[in-house]
Amino acid sequence: MHGTHIYGNYRSGKVHGFRIEIGEATGHSRLIDSDRNVTSFGEDNEGETYALTQRGGIYRLKADH
Repeated sequence: MHGTHIYGNYRSGKVHGFRIEIGEATGHSRLIDSDRNVTSFGEDNEGETYALTQRGGIYRLKADH
């Protein structure tokens, strides 16, 4: 997911991503369809991305290859 901008919908739990190429947003796609109230995202020192939820959950986002 390196280079992917990630955002989520608090109410639906859906997480989306896109990339910027030559100043334009491209490759917009739904990454996760959950029932969690995602409040924010974070990244650790090794580049792993995490989603945080309203109820204190921390979930590592993993690329599905």
